[in-house]
Amino acid sequence: MSTLRDQLLERRAAEPAARHPLYTTGAHVITLGVETAGGSMWMLPWHHFVFGQYQDEGDRERLVLTFVTHEVVLRGANLGVLMTEIVNQRLDCVRAGPEKYLPSLDDKPFVDEIQVRPLAEPTVAG
Repeated sequence: MSTLRDQLLERRAAEPAARHPLYTTGAHVITLGVETAGGSMWMLPWHHFVFGQYQDEGDRERLVLTFVTHEVVLRGANLGVLMTEIVNQRLDCVRAGPEKYLPSLDDKPFVDEIQVRPLAEPTVAG
């Protein structure tokens, strides 16, 4: 006869690992999905990734991802944890979350602000 504890352990083992609410990763990621707090969504192909920069700004951290035509600026906490995922182009999606969730994430990455901006304004043929 199994105990309730054994049943819970079996159920947890059968479930997929819990996903992080603000980012996802994958083995063969082609495109980075970015979702800002305002609801805008961007799809940026990893083969257009040029370079990244991590900066500790004291109480917050900043991570800048530069693609051929756009720059993505992430601000939050524990963003250095994402560097391995970025270097190996395994970061699949990142989204901004409300700051009220920061204490519950402990040492996991937390993004509270995302800006996506074009590197150059497109020219309009006239």
